[in-house]
Amino acid sequence: MNRVTAQKFAYCRSRLKGLDRLALSLLFHSAPVVFDTKPAALVNLGKPEGEPCTLWISHRRDFKEMLEKYLLKVREYRITGGSMLVFIYQPHRLFDILAGGSIPETLAGFGYKEPHKASSVLDSLDDRFSRSFPHELGLLLGYPPKDVTGFILNNGKHYLLNGYWKVYHNPVQALKTFGNYDKAGEKMLKLFGQIG
Repeated sequence: MNRVTAQKFAYCRSRLKGLDRLALSLLFHSAPVVFDTKPAALVNLGKPEGEPCTLWISHRRDFKEMLEKYLLKVREYRITGGSMLVFIYQPHRLFDILAGGSIPETLAGFGYKEPHKASSVLDSLDDRFSRSFPHELGLLLGYPPKDVTGFILNNGKHYLLNGYWKVYHNPVQALKTFGNYDKAGEKMLKLFGQIG
C-alpha cells in the first residue's frame, strides 16, 4: 500500500482500542473485497495469546455478522507456529475464479483434488497450512497467475515490484491494481469514521 494510505490507516487505528481497533483492521484489509476490487483477503491475527486473536475468538460471531453485511464469508486457518489467519472472501467471486480458465488447472498441478469446487479448495487449505504456507493461495486472492507462479519458482526473490504482492510480470498493471486497492482502503477508512 502507498505511504499515504498506510499513514491514514495507522493514524485511525492508533485512535481505537480493542474491538473497534480489530473491526477497523478487518474492514480496512478486506476493503478491496468489500468494494469488489478483488475476490478475497487474508488477515493475519497473530498468535493465539495476542489481543487481536483473543478478541476474534471471543467475538467471532459478531465479526462474521459484520462482514456478512458486506456479503462476505470467512474461513479461519492456523499456520505453523500457531498464528491465526482469517480468509475473507466473496463467494460468487471465488466461484467465478474456480469455474474455468487457468486457475483450476494450476491448482490441480499443486495437488488440489477438486480445483473447480470452492468448498473443496478451502477445505484443502486446512491441511496445507498445517505443513507450510500454500503460496498458491495468491490465486484465490486475485493475484495474477504469472506472479503467483513467479513467486513460487523464484522463492520470493527476483521480483520486478513489491506492493500488495510481489510482481514478476506486468508491473504497470500491478501498479494500477495497487492504486485501486489503496482507494478501496481509503474509502473504507472514511466509511468507518462515519459508522465507527
